[in-house]
Amino acid sequence: LVGNNASSGAGTYIRVPGEEQSWLTKTDVSLPASQSDWLRDDILDITVSDVAKVARVDNESWQIVAQQLPTDEESEPQSDPEVLWQLVNMPEQRELKYSGI
Repeated sequence: LVGNNASSGAGTYIRVPGEEQSWLTKTDVSLPASQSDWLRDDILDITVSDVAKVARVDNESWQIVAQQLPTDEESEPQSDPEVLWQLVNMPEQRELKYSGI
């Protein structure tokens, strides 16, 4: 466990979970404050246009597929993910926990 920085300004207190002994490190330990800060934004080096379909690899049959939208020279490119992506083959007894995919 990582604790507070030392009041002297040098080092950070650390402790092994379940033990009472704490230790003062020689350096400051700086960690993200919120849970979301721990998540990596980029996991794969791909763009949305590189993905055609997302499918589960198990006994479920649902898929999320990119729909090819008709375009003409006067149309603006679509950027709404609810328009571009569609959930298919979702079992009838299931429903989404939220409105978007």
